[in-house]
Amino acid sequence: MPPLAPQKAARRLTFLDMPPECKIDVLYELCSQFGKVEDVFVPRAQRDAGPDEKIRCYVTFAAVEDAKYCYEALHRGRVKLYNKDLRILHDIPTSNESGLADGAKRKRAVDLHEVGAKLYIKGVNPDVSLFDITSFFEKFGPLAVPIRMLTDKDGNFKGKLMVSFRDFETSDRVIQEMHRAVLFDRLITVEYAELEDGSGDRHGSDVERQNAVLLREERRKYDEQLAAEQHAHNQRLRDQTLTNTAWATRQR
Repeated sequence: MPPLAPQKAARRLTFLDMPPECKIDVLYELCSQFGKVEDVFVPRAQRDAGPDEKIRCYVTFAAVEDAKYCYEALHRGRVKLYNKDLRILHDIPTSNESGLADGAKRKRAVDLHEVGAKLYIKGVNPDVSLFDITSFFEKFGPLAVPIRMLTDKDGNFKGKLMVSFRDFETSDRVIQEMHRAVLFDRLITVEYAELEDGSGDRHGSDVERQNAVLLREERRKYDEQLAAEQHAHNQRLRDQTLTNTAWATRQR
């Protein structure tokens, strides 16, 4: 499949090693649970795959947030399809990536990780924009992933949100201050969202909170390593520039 523009690539998920019995309409129905799907594409060369062959499928969403939400839910929830674990890729292009060290390029995947501080918010004014909603909740603390506005099959906002923060201190404070409070002229309810495994249990457990502490320490170490890699990368570029300048001077 030819490369996509960065914005469209961010709306696309790649499903790897799909079984031949998985039809396009099945994948479309699955992904539609997370947002409006624009297209499901299977390369022509793979459409007549045999029973032992693996198929690669591409699903393009109407919104980047929907693609991210689908990836998080299916990938982290270890969802199976036809008794096989789903293997999914989601590329989040960043600007000026060619000037980054390898570690910096990997950071886009780390930033998508959620610790479980995910809230389910109901009763939001359906006329409010995503920008206004994001601006409001960002005042409490940094978001782990973009806010997810739940929509119906026609893409209309239903007044329900999935808001995931980077730490439980922030999500706890949002529940304390905003549950059954008025937001944009509407009374809203705020609680921890259900786990993606279908068990009915909710985020915010002691286990998740303990893991969040460990992840925070890992993030700190990773950021330090990333800064060191970027510094070394920049130093190599400066050294190369000096070498090239010296060579050009000698040629005069």
